[in-house]
Amino acid sequence: MRRVRGSVFALVVVLASSRVAPLAAQERAVDAIADASSRESIRASLAQADAKGVPTAPLLTKVREGLAKQASAPRIAQAVAQLGQRLGVANDALAAATSADEVAAGAGALQAGVNATALRDLRTRWPSTPLTVPLGVMTQLVASGVPVTRAIAQVRLLLERGATASQLVAFTALVQADVAAGIAPDVAIMLRTNMNTGAGALTNSTGVGGATLPPTPPLTPAHPRP
Repeated sequence: MRRVRGSVFALVVVLASSRVAPLAAQERAVDAIADASSRESIRASLAQADAKGVPTAPLLTKVREGLAKQASAPRIAQAVAQLGQRLGVANDALAAATSADEVAAGAGALQAGVNATALRDLRTRWPSTPLTVPLGVMTQLVASGVPVTRAIAQVRLLLERGATASQLVAFTALVQADVAAGIAPDVAIMLRTNMNTGAGALTNSTGVGGATLPPTPPLTPAHPRP
């Protein structure tokens, strides 16, 4: 499965680009595409997203990324179309999404291999909780080599235990540090989660060579969820 690269820092800031961009900014980005056919394809993707209430700024960001990487115009248009499809699926799965950022995070999770059913399940369980960070954490865990099903289950478990957004990010950072130190992703997850503590505290573990990793903030007691 294709892995999605990124860092915990990127997880916190990357979603800021998902807010609606001014029309003038859209035109400048699209006009930079030299090929007329590709320009029209990108405009069609933007129009389709806008008609469905899907945030268009991530599509424009994709255009700029393609231009910066000197990708061919048809390839940029294809990438924009594919992202538009993922944004549409995420928008539907996260019905009544709390923000455009949440839809963008859902699209990122879909790209990582998470299915729409998992997104719908999270929304059903936490109908009014912003899922931007949980979905981003899920994506980052998969990027670290954690199997998709395990990443989904882990994020759901932490949410059930009352983890805050900052604690979710801290947990992911520790798992990534363990993996970077040579620990298998599944083992890193097990080391970082104390399954026998009713309050849902996260464990500390020692990295390769005996270096102690930073402590994980304790989680609050779990609250009943619908």
